[in-house]
Amino acid sequence: MYCPKCGLQNTEDAAMCASCGTAIGQTPVTPPTGLTEPQTCGLATTSLVLGILSIFCNIFTAIPAIICAIIALVKISKSQGRLKGNGFAIAGIAVPIVTLFLILPMLMAILMPALSKVKGMAEREVCAVNLKGLSIAMRVYANDYNDQLPTEHWCDFLIEEADVSPKSFICPGSDAIEGECCYALNKHVAGKKQTELSPNMVLFFETDLGFETGPRSSPISERRHYEFLFNNLNYQNESTRRIYNNRNTMVYRDCFNQVGGRDDVALRHDQHGQLGCNIAFADGHIEFVTEDRLDDLIWTIE
Repeated sequence: MYCPKCGLQNTEDAAMCASCGTAIGQTPVTPPTGLTEPQTCGLATTSLVLGILSIFCNIFTAIPAIICAIIALVKISKSQGRLKGNGFAIAGIAVPIVTLFLILPMLMAILMPALSKVKGMAEREVCAVNLKGLSIAMRVYANDYNDQLPTEHWCDFLIEEADVSPKSFICPGSDAIEGECCYALNKHVAGKKQTELSPNMVLFFETDLGFETGPRSSPISERRHYEFLFNNLNYQNESTRRIYNNRNTMVYRDCFNQVGGRDDVALRHDQHGQLGCNIAFADGHIEFVTEDRLDDLIWTIE
């Protein structure tokens, strides 16, 4: 047991302190508080370790390190000297903050090109899916009209006759909005029959036709639309249709129903450092074609 006067530890059965002779008695005495060695706070050590790891793991360990350090500082301040580790806790805050401000921008600079490349690939794939859908819709239209392709208002016809969504005309790689079209029908196939076309002849291609005419504040026109009128008096299963202008479906005049040729191709996408665009062919397949191969494609009926 401890001496209440000098603090010396004596044997359990000692009646008097061996050092100062003070009577100890039989009641155990706890050691004086001021003589105990304070322990290092575990959270302070943890915060320092996580802070160092944040140099390599960045935000994944930086935030936990700061949280642990703050909790450790609170516990140390309330321990009345029984805990230590303020330096570890402060370092556990400082190291992640320095890491976040210095290393994070460097990581972003490294990752941004890769993210941009992934975004470009996704836009190219969505564009190809759009063209695939338009090719299928064009076949549906032709089957209903004696195998003949439209000559003008082809966007409107596909919307009305093949249930194509106006959003399918928008390439995500462009700045087009709904009511505009990023694709053009090959002028050499317009009005032709499908049987006249070579399977590898260009049907649709990406274009900027109409987008160079000015801002969107320029005059717009109403798009062609159909209204179905049912004659319930004579023919219950037949319908007549009349063309009318629907003011709720306005489109930008020069950016819809585009028809063009080789010189109107827009190179929106990049693949392995080469510019190109998606092309839809008469047989329905879609291909990404680089700029140097465009002249080798079949654009006219031979």
